[in-house]
Amino acid sequence: MLKYTADLRSLLFLSIATSLLFIQWNLDAFNPVLWLCAMFFAVTVAVIAHNHNHVPMWKNEFLNRLTDYWITLFYGFPTFAWIPTHNKNHHKFNNKEGDYTITYRFSEENNLWTLLSYPTISSYYQQTPIMDYLRKNWEKDKGKFWFAISQYIVLGAMILIALVLDWKKAILYVLLPHQAALFTVLIFNYLQHVHADETSHSNHSRNFVSPVLNFFALQQWLPYRASRQCELALEQVERSARKNCTHHKPASH
Repeated sequence: MLKYTADLRSLLFLSIATSLLFIQWNLDAFNPVLWLCAMFFAVTVAVIAHNHNHVPMWKNEFLNRLTDYWITLFYGFPTFAWIPTHNKNHHKFNNKEGDYTITYRFSEENNLWTLLSYPTISSYYQQTPIMDYLRKNWEKDKGKFWFAISQYIVLGAMILIALVLDWKKAILYVLLPHQAALFTVLIFNYLQHVHADETSHSNHSRNFVSPVLNFFALQQWLPYRASRQCELALEQVERSARKNCTHHKPASH
């Protein structure tokens, strides 16, 4: 049912993140080691949200939707939001003017302040394409609209139930991992793009090639290399097609 066996790792990490929540919730005392592990795997869920958005894990649409909900609960934000902010905007403008996740909105500097303030600023401006997406689907595709809204409802219900059961545990084991995931995934974007040449075809992003980090980040830091390989393959096909057209001109009538 999985499209690619590589997503077994994604399912494993999602399962670990889920298990850590239930294990910690039922402990009598705070365990800092387990909590740090939960924070780490929350970040891996953010990466899974990115990957599942681009290439849904399952061949079955129902399972993909269930996975959207699962990721939403442990990522801390509805997964549909990647469509208007990332697919339709970031990949179109790629840190150029018009990109809502642009790294130099208020400053061209690259320092601790711009790094730490970037997630908040970027999150604020990303609400515009999200609201536009919801309005468009309300008018043209009620199914997509209500699926998106249902992700907000499911996430809100989980947080509310956790707060009612034990507000301290809810903050420690639900809300803080959510914030770690949301904050860190935007830090990743900042690091990949800040002071790279957004006008360049080959230098608009930077890669981080540590095999250990990329194992846990599910190859998140190798996007350009993979995409460039695809582009080169397509260019080779196009060149071959043009060559064939040149050698096989249509007969004159």
